[in-house]
Amino acid sequence: MGAASLTIGLVSILTLGLFLVGAVLGLILGLVALRRTQRDPAQYGGAGYAISGITTSAVGLVLMCVSLLLAKVFIVSWTNVAGVAMFQRYDAGVGLCEGLSSFRDGR
Repeated sequence: MGAASLTIGLVSILTLGLFLVGAVLGLILGLVALRRTQRDPAQYGGAGYAISGITTSAVGLVLMCVSLLLAKVFIVSWTNVAGVAMFQRYDAGVGLCEGLSSFRDGR
């Protein structure tokens, strides 16, 4: 379980934690593996793998939060700048069809 947690944690770092399920699963597996190694160290080994899996999964979760925050800031700033030029505004009294017909007529 510790090795699986480490592997999933490394994948979550490489994907910037975009697969939230993997980072959370790696964290849970690491905690379960660490608990088992503490209870019965002779049967379950790999406490180092479990600790590394917990650490890498936590780093993956932090990277996910940071990447989502940066993406949100970038997308919001991009739409505010480009949104003004991309979307034509219509007056409240003029509907879409009326605005298009006046455009076709050249008025």
